[in-house]
Amino acid sequence: MKTQQYLVSARKYRPTRFDEVVGQEVIVKTLKNAIKTDQLGQAFLFTGPRGIGKTTTARIFAKTINCENITPDGEACNECPSCISFNQNNSYNIYELDAASNNKVDDIRALIDQVNIPPQVGKYKVYIIDEVHMLSDSAFNAFLKTLEEPPAYAKFILATTERHKILPTILSRCQIYNFKRISNEDIVKHIEKIAKLENISYEVEALHVIAENSDGALRDALSMFDQLASFGEGKISYHIAIENLNIVDYDLYFQITDTLIKADISKTLLLVDQIIANGFEPIHIIKGLAEHTRNLLFTSMNATVELLEISETHKQKLISQVKYCSYDFLSNSLKILSEADVAYMNTHNKRLLLEVSLLKIIDNNKKNNDEKFTDLSSDTLNINTKKSTVATKENIQRNDFTSVNSTKHTTPTKLANGINSSGIVNTFSIREKIKEYHTKKENKKELNEKNIKELLNQLANEIINDKPSLSHILSKINIDFDGQKLTFNVENLIEAESINKNLIDIKQYLANNLIQNGYEIQIKVNESTQKEKYKKEKSKIELNKKANNNTTALNKKASNNEDDELFFDELKNKYPSLNILAKKYNLKPTNPQNI
Repeated sequence: MKTQQYLVSARKYRPTRFDEVVGQEVIVKTLKNAIKTDQLGQAFLFTGPRGIGKTTTARIFAKTINCENITPDGEACNECPSCISFNQNNSYNIYELDAASNNKVDDIRALIDQVNIPPQVGKYKVYIIDEVHMLSDSAFNAFLKTLEEPPAYAKFILATTERHKILPTILSRCQIYNFKRISNEDIVKHIEKIAKLENISYEVEALHVIAENSDGALRDALSMFDQLASFGEGKISYHIAIENLNIVDYDLYFQITDTLIKADISKTLLLVDQIIANGFEPIHIIKGLAEHTRNLLFTSMNATVELLEISETHKQKLISQVKYCSYDFLSNSLKILSEADVAYMNTHNKRLLLEVSLLKIIDNNKKNNDEKFTDLSSDTLNINTKKSTVATKENIQRNDFTSVNSTKHTTPTKLANGINSSGIVNTFSIREKIKEYHTKKENKKELNEKNIKELLNQLANEIINDKPSLSHILSKINIDFDGQKLTFNVENLIEAESINKNLIDIKQYLANNLIQNGYEIQIKVNESTQKEKYKKEKSKIELNKKANNNTTALNKKASNNEDDELFFDELKNKYPSLNILAKKYNLKPTNPQNI
């Protein structure tokens, strides 16, 4: 008995119907509707990354438009002679050309000669040209006329991974379909289906590792799946996956992050050495740790956590660790790791660059924590007695609310395993810390307009000594909250500027006392009040101006009259007859300019 030839999963389970295409629902629906309504263009361009189904979709489309009994939902019947011949790879109506090896102008001319011959069986002759960007300029130019005005029975499907290399004159003659990368979730579901059909046992974490390293390409994911299935003899575990695919175990990134938070320099360097000893380059650690830090940052915000394409187990681990990571720690770590990534290629000692970057993260975190705990009472935490102070009401208020005078965005820091890096010795046990965390969570308020108003009034009372002007504004401010957006309604631009200057600290205070976050804050100035105030000021200025003008005119007139009388007296003394005329006719002096 002849043994059946082995086929890789990418070929064995290659889709033969539109419904089997993974992750391209929009394109599939468009093509099926075009087939059902018989509105087919003469040329199509399928573009997108490798391994996402461009050629597969082109083949299904070619088979379906030649099917003699298309189903009502736009699928091929797989029973007519045309479908059977296509499934057996001996269809005379469908031609595939690899443009990478047939890229000369003579190859295109031979193709054009074939186009002029109508199909002997079926409705259409379909030409699938893969890697079309590899054609030479002469070949593209020879193809232009046929592509623009082909015979009614000819259809062209061009596929490429590099659309920008195709001439604009070719692009303008095609309907362009942009294939997207396949999501990790869709890849995992598809591999699970194949694993069950092949009776291969697997761990979901291992499939997520495959999906995350496939870069959205299902063909690459299936190749890795076959490789792991061969090594594990029908079993695929997480450890088999990271060992065979040469991937750093993401648990190591959790460990490194913990050591960075605790400022454990020696443990951090030992972990780095362990990873490098397994054959990984420092750049892998830089990029992997940056990705892990990004995931932590996204996990810390309710609105962005859904953007992470990771397994549920991985997500729960992130949620557990992010409780001990401040925003400053995450943002500074990302910045330092990004700078290291940029400088990596120009650095001679790559490992030293990585180690210095990690030391920078520890140093920055220490400085931030020292600043945050400067004002804490020694009765709460056992600080060095030389620096201890007596807890006062002012100190307690300052700890409840981040100082408005501070220009930095600070958040209360709780460190992993109850250990911090600022030289403070915590006398609480881990169990007490967990209990304290849950107690604080229970004391938080629901997110609604009433509670926000109460918290703003409470904040106003707490900062009345440090910031009386801001306290006054918060105590009388009107707010609107619709569940997504919080609006501060202020009376003038001065109040708006004061709120905006301290907005980060206000939002942090609300976040520390509300169960939910993720809303947007905006500041709105009352336009009617501003206009009324402007009119009053303008009217006042105009009245002052008018009064000043009248005073000036009167003074000027009095001055002019005095000058005229003196001049007239001089004339009368010089000409006595003028005095006689003035008395006889009652003459008065007048400036000629005033006549």
